[in-house]
Amino acid sequence: MAPQETAPRTPATPSPATVAKQREKEIAAAKEWYKNAGPVTQTEMRNPEGLVLHGHHWVVPNARAKVVLCHGYGMHARFDYLRHDPQNLKSPPVYEGSWVHKLNKAQCSVHCLDQQSFGLSEGHKGKKSHILDIEHLPRDTLQFLYEQVLPSQDPSLPIFICGVSLGGCITARVVELVGGGSASTKHNAVQASSNGALEKKPLPLRGAICMAPLFRMERLKKKNKHLLPLARALAALAPSLEVGKPAKNEMYPFFQDLIEVDPLCYTGKSRARLSNELLRVVDTVRDQAPFFSFPDPAVKTKDSPLPYPFYVPETPSLLIVHSKNDTFVDPEGSVCVAATLGAKMDGSQETLEKYQAEYDNVVKSGKVVNHPDANLWLLDNMWHCLSKELPEGDLLMDRVIRDWLAPRIGADVNVKEVKEAKDEAPEQKEDGIKIPQPEEITERKEEESPSPEVDKAPRDAAPTASEAAPAHSEVEAPAVQSESTAPPAGEGSPAADVPAQSEAEGKEQPVASPTHDESAAAEPQQATPVPQSQSATPQPGEPTNAAEQSVLAQTPEPDNRTSEEESAAAAKRLSNQVAADE
Repeated sequence: MAPQETAPRTPATPSPATVAKQREKEIAAAKEWYKNAGPVTQTEMRNPEGLVLHGHHWVVPNARAKVVLCHGYGMHARFDYLRHDPQNLKSPPVYEGSWVHKLNKAQCSVHCLDQQSFGLSEGHKGKKSHILDIEHLPRDTLQFLYEQVLPSQDPSLPIFICGVSLGGCITARVVELVGGGSASTKHNAVQASSNGALEKKPLPLRGAICMAPLFRMERLKKKNKHLLPLARALAALAPSLEVGKPAKNEMYPFFQDLIEVDPLCYTGKSRARLSNELLRVVDTVRDQAPFFSFPDPAVKTKDSPLPYPFYVPETPSLLIVHSKNDTFVDPEGSVCVAATLGAKMDGSQETLEKYQAEYDNVVKSGKVVNHPDANLWLLDNMWHCLSKELPEGDLLMDRVIRDWLAPRIGADVNVKEVKEAKDEAPEQKEDGIKIPQPEEITERKEEESPSPEVDKAPRDAAPTASEAAPAHSEVEAPAVQSESTAPPAGEGSPAADVPAQSEAEGKEQPVASPTHDESAAAEPQQATPVPQSQSATPQPGEPTNAAEQSVLAQTPEPDNRTSEEESAAAAKRLSNQVAADE
């Protein structure tokens, strides 16, 4: 009897050729889907297991800080931190308006790493969501910080690390490890990028933000307590076996649709090894929470005993953010870690009262350390995936930048300095032009106020000779100009009769008619003196400034007659006028 033919079995582990082909398809699909990712630069690094991990960098000039973002379970960096349109799920995510964009606008360069087996990074045996040791993730992140973030731009720029969900757990473990905490399992330490490095480098890690962090999963354990022994056995015997699906976002249902259309998100069931690792790491985070405060001062020096080629010189600030509505990760875990560090709690009165007993129980246990700068924000109106839940997610990032990040990169200090400098300035300036203060203007006006006669003068244009004569009609002139009082050559010319431009007001003064002799007999106070800079007597008919040129254009040319002829002519005209009046 001939044996029956059976279909060939699909190997549990794909061949290298299959893995390479699959990666090419993923890279091509991701390149098209994330074509609007903004000014991003992509890099690669190889971790101690030989896996190639992908980094994404949005670098801004004149950065004031560097922010490293860690993504959550099943996601990847660009999915979690670029902006999606919930009204159009088929539209690719964009850079504009995203968390990355907001941080760039705050003068922060942004660096992200796709954790192993997620996004564009390779996984164990070429499989997605397949991790042998959860401690590999914070270790890979430390390697990323040392090899790619630290050398980028100024090495002294402050570094902040932020993560959501599993990324929040990775963030916490990074800080605990550099603070002197031990790994929960044995794993290869971060190595120097070049062999023979003799001196540790300072890593200016100034702060950590854990959003909806994976710190406790008691509800999940209680729901599946009969499966826990089986989970541990499966983790050892069949680590890549798919065993269960994660919880769905019921408050923001479109979130699941975003995951489905993304070419790089993992939508399969969680694997046995990783599921067991997640249940274990939450206990590690809480047990080692005191290392957030760097209890051993030696770890903050170049002689640090830690197995890293760097040291963190200051205790990083800490911000934990969690929503009371989170059904995927227990908010009580965040409260427990916050209480261990003596963190300040912020939230609505109702929410604070809800978790106050949990906080007090930790304090009563005596396992509390004094962290210099730790805060817990408890939210009322979000669920778990805080970076994707809109519009609340945008408002949350705005608050984080404004109220937490900006003060720690010196923005509040700069604003204060500018305000003080403005208050102390004796005078304001605008575009390099001095702007006098209001009281200064009033004083100057009082000092430079002209005489009433000048103030009554026309201001729009210089008057003609015929218009100027009536202005002096109240001054009585003799009937005949004597020869002895006739003005010398030049003084009786129009140029001599034109008053100089006022220094105080810059106005042209009225001009007496050259055909009348009343100007010679006018009282001295009626004439405006020529400024010292213009005291030299000009030639007859030659203007001395622009104001005089304007007046001369409207003044009749003088007769080229001698003083005697002018006096005789004036006397004749006056006699004729008297005769006519009679």
